[in-house]
Amino acid sequence: MRLAGSKLTKDGVIVITAQSRRTQGDNRDEALERLVEMVAEAAQKPKPRVATRVSKGQKAKRVDAKTKRGTIKSLRKTIVRD
Repeated sequence: MRLAGSKLTKDGVIVITAQSRRTQGDNRDEALERLVEMVAEAAQKPKPRVATRVSKGQKAKRVDAKTKRGTIKSLRKTIVRD
């Protein structure tokens, strides 16, 4: 159902149109091939997600960048303009 998307009607029917061939039979065969491909794709299990973590070095780098940016902004406030 998720893969069908807009091809799925409210009644739960999948509508596939094929008009690229000259004969009705060829278009029907093409639509049937697309349906078979869609079902085959839906039958595959999704790849499991592997959880990752941010390294300590990257965390420290991000914090340093934030503190540098903060000091730059705070220096703007201290400048007295005439």
